[in-house]
Amino acid sequence: MGLGLLLAAGRSFGETAAPRSPSLTELVRNLVTFPFDPATLMFAGLVVLMLTPILRVITATAGFIAEKDRRFVFVSLLVLTMLVGEVVYSLFLT
Repeated sequence: MGLGLLLAAGRSFGETAAPRSPSLTELVRNLVTFPFDPATLMFAGLVVLMLTPILRVITATAGFIAEKDRRFVFVSLLVLTMLVGEVVYSLFLT
């Protein structure tokens, strides 16, 4: 995300049009092309930041499974279900 901000700062001020939010396929396609688009890098950074809580809950669930703590496995799976449901709702139902 920081690299996207630096690239955007290096662009001329004549380009004042606000970038639109790319779809997930556009985001991946733009990440593998060169030169990098600053808006694409910023959106990719935001996607990584949004995935961080999901990865943390998956890690906690694996740790609770290894410790055989059924109560916290249930709670963390419930939280994971809520997070995944939130992502599915925001991507496909809005």
